[in-house]
Amino acid sequence: MTPAELVRALKAEIVDGNIAIYRDLYRSTDRADVVDAHWARVLRLFDSLEHEQETLLLEIVQQTIVDTVSNLLGVLDGSSPLPGVDEELWLGVGSDASGKLNGELQDTFLELVEQESEQR
Repeated sequence: MTPAELVRALKAEIVDGNIAIYRDLYRSTDRADVVDAHWARVLRLFDSLEHEQETLLLEIVQQTIVDTVSNLLGVLDGSSPLPGVDEELWLGVGSDASGKLNGELQDTFLELVEQESEQR
């Protein structure tokens, strides 16, 4: 696996996959079956939105997911250090340095997000 392959897999599973799940949950959850108070409030808000506002809310959720994945990749790359972590993090495939994946993951991820955004 290359860093680019990892980034594509993360984007497909975490960003694209989760936004599809949220979209489906917001639109198809049977409101009569909801027992969680927080989830009921979220669905009431969603139901009160016009179509354009629904789209905007889903874009906000997607951007939040993108920002979170980006921040995590920055930590793995070492560009966003964690307090109290003094050692270099190593993410890789295999047991030697040739399988190292991290170092440019955040930049690669953000480039992929930007490219796909421009294609829409």
